[in-house]
Amino acid sequence: MKRAKATLSSSTSKADRLRHSLVILAVALMGCATGGAPSDFVYETTARKQQGVIGAPARDRAAQALLAAGEVQDPEEALIAALPNAEVNLRRWGLNYFDENWNRYHAVLDADVKTSDGKTKCRLRGPDAVEAAPSFDEITAEGGTLLQAQLEALVQLCASEALNPDRPSDVPPNE
Repeated sequence: MKRAKATLSSSTSKADRLRHSLVILAVALMGCATGGAPSDFVYETTARKQQGVIGAPARDRAAQALLAAGEVQDPEEALIAALPNAEVNLRRWGLNYFDENWNRYHAVLDADVKTSDGKTKCRLRGPDAVEAAPSFDEITAEGGTLLQAQLEALVQLCASEALNPDRPSDVPPNE
């Protein structure tokens, strides 16, 4: 018995193509609707099974597993503790690969901080240099302890930028 090939040829009707697209969308939405990781958590990997819309459920499960290990914490509380008199809006945080080297990863932290001195937009990545960046296995090892350490460093840098808006961001806070 031959199996039918699941491809869409040019002779496929518009209705069939639309039906096929809706099925793909439904599968992707079911994977996204499982609750999962916080909506502001960035978990972008180069793992083939976790790419695009179809890979969203696998990506979400992997992100949930990383967060469930308990080492990686949402940095919003740490930002609020570091900036008690500020209004903190954490937009995104997590991990991402380098565009120029998909085998190396860095932590990301995007936050808006409003203080009496003004508003600071923290759009931080760390480490900056590809050569110093860990692999995916390294940044997620032991429940993500390295990712958590990188996020903590970014929180401190963001707090420093918010408290010292005139200081260039590439100057360490102790100088």
